[in-house]
Amino acid sequence: KIPPLVSYVLFFLYGIYFLGLLLVGAIHNVDDFTIFFLNDPTSFYLIGRTVLGVLLGTSTVYFMYKLVQKFFSEKQALLTALFLALNFLHVQNSHYIYLDIPLLLILVLCFFPILNILARDDVKDYALFGALAGFAVATKYNGSFIVVPFLAAHILGRLDRWKR
Repeated sequence: KIPPLVSYVLFFLYGIYFLGLLLVGAIHNVDDFTIFFLNDPTSFYLIGRTVLGVLLGTSTVYFMYKLVQKFFSEKQALLTALFLALNFLHVQNSHYIYLDIPLLLILVLCFFPILNILARDDVKDYALFGALAGFAVATKYNGSFIVVPFLAAHILGRLDRWKR
């Protein structure tokens, strides 16, 4: 079983592609679009691969850099981004329409509110984490494990503020 978020994203992207082809006169209706796909699905694959692989994979490297820069140091951020950018599995999976790349981006984004929760008690961080965790689970079910570091941050943050 695969959650539906990536399928919805692809449906949206292909809908935009359909409208673009319709506007330029390359197709005239849904049947033409179907035939267009059946004759050569390469353009559909490239759309999904570019957005869900290349764009999100590159964004993951950038947000990993920003995460480590914000909470640690510039040197560590550069090293982390370099390691992720050269990681064989990340590079390989970024070439395909594969669920792990969108999931990894969402999980990296989840750590912004998680690390903020350690430092402060702001409801915005909890709301942001909740939304991102929902997207993570809607992308791939094993994204639900992000709740473990969230709970640890919540408990440790409360204990730290209680001690003060």
